[in-house]
Formats: sequence, structure tokens, C-alpha cells
Amino acid sequence: MSSASFDGKWSGATKCIYDPGLWPDDVCGTTWVIEIGAGKVKVQQIIHGKDGKETKTNIDGRNFQFRQLETNAVISSLDSGNDEDGHWVETWDFAMTLKDPDHMMVHWTRIVNNVDLALDKKGSKFSIVEMGELTRSSQPVALKSESTGTGEAATFDYPTVAAALAALKARSDVSISGNGGWTIVDDKTNHAVWSFTPSNYPAYPAVVKRVLVQDAGGNVSLRMTGLCQADKASCDKLMEDFRAMNERVRQGVQSKH
Repeated sequence: MSSASFDGKWSGATKCIYDPGLWPDDVCGTTWVIEIGAGKVKVQQIIHGKDGKETKTNIDGRNFQFRQLETNAVISSLDSGNDEDGHWVETWDFAMTLKDPDHMMVHWTRIVNNVDLALDKKGSKFSIVEMGELTRSSQPVALKSESTGTGEAATFDYPTVAAALAALKARSDVSISGNGGWTIVDDKTNHAVWSFTPSNYPAYPAVVKRVLVQDAGGNVSLRMTGLCQADKASCDKLMEDFRAMNERVRQGVQSKH
């Protein structure tokens, strides 16, 4: 547990501990979908109205930072801006600890300072405090190893996509380039190409590794494996797309012989 990863998609609800009373039509409590991976964080907040309606908001534009120490982690943002009430400064914090690999306790606080509002005005300064539990619904999934042609399928050697990219960046014998948002790592020594998905790709974060090998009989094999931390449907589609590319590469190589 001490080295467990927080990477994946987490969902669940936090219950109200302190409510400033600024939204009387809403239930005090929030449902969350939080995605953590490759050092990045995405947060979706779902507010429940007392009339039964739900309002889903992707918390974009905030500079969420993720830090972890063994079983505990913190997601935080510190932002400021201007609206009809003037200048505001706002802090979000998710303090988290793992109960087991797929469940974590979460303590969420939001503190807002509407700097230009007089202290006697409602909402001038306020905070919200909630606590609950989130469940991991998408852990890093090793993509099925496949091989076109002959030869044994390869294995994947890293626990997370971020770990794979960090290890490759630390090497001096590979070349790294970008292509349409993808990060491509060319490992000529091992005849391997690593393809890391862009942040706006459905299967993100994910990486696919392809290795071109030739046996003693001259048979060409393109071996593929990878790791995906998105939902299963997106991961399956990623493999399907690469499978089609692999077949085109295999046919191209064979046509030269």
C-alpha cells in the first residue's frame, strides 16, 4: 500500500460538514469524478438540486497540482480572477488517503475571498467543507499483448503511463518527438516505438509499444503491448486502431521481401 498509485478514474460523493448557506436550492453534498494520471488532474463536480435535478460542471481553468507521499495525496489549486463582484481569490483542496487500492477517503475544502465585497455583504468571504469516499473505477490496465506474424508477444514493464514516459525521458539513447499531440519515443536500439496518447484523446493516459523483430528464418513480427488508464471502451478502441496500423506495417515490410 505504501507505494500504491492514485492513477485512474475515481468517483463518489462527499457529505456536507460546513455549508455557508449561499445556495439554498441545492443539497449540501457533492458527487465527484476525478481523473488522475501522468501528473495531471481532471475534476468533474455534480451538484444535486433539492428539486432532483443535477448540474455537472467540468472544473476547467484551474491549475490543479497533485502531490503524493506513500498512502496520502493532495490535489490543490490556488486561483484568482474578476467577476461582477470584483476581484476574487479561491482555494480548492482535496486531501486524500487510500483505505485500500480502490477506495480512498477524501476531505474537500473550498475557500473564497471576494476581495472587493464589503465584509457585511453575503458571500464576501466563505468556505465549504465536505468529506466522503471515492472508488477507483479505472485502474491502469495492461493492454493485451499481441503479435502480428510469428514470435512471442511482448510484456509491459511499467506500472503507470507516467512511469513509462519518465523512464524513457531519462534515457539518452532514444529520440522523443511530437506528432499531433502524441508523444512518440523512438528506441532504435531495441527496434521499438512508443506512442503516448494526447491529453484530449479518449484513451488518455495510455501508451502503446510496438517492436519490429525478425527471426532466423526471415519471418517478420510486429509485437505490441501497452498500458491504458482510461475506460475500457476507449482502451479497446485504441488497440483496435493500432492493430489496423500494425497490419499495414506488416504488409509493407513483407512486400519488400
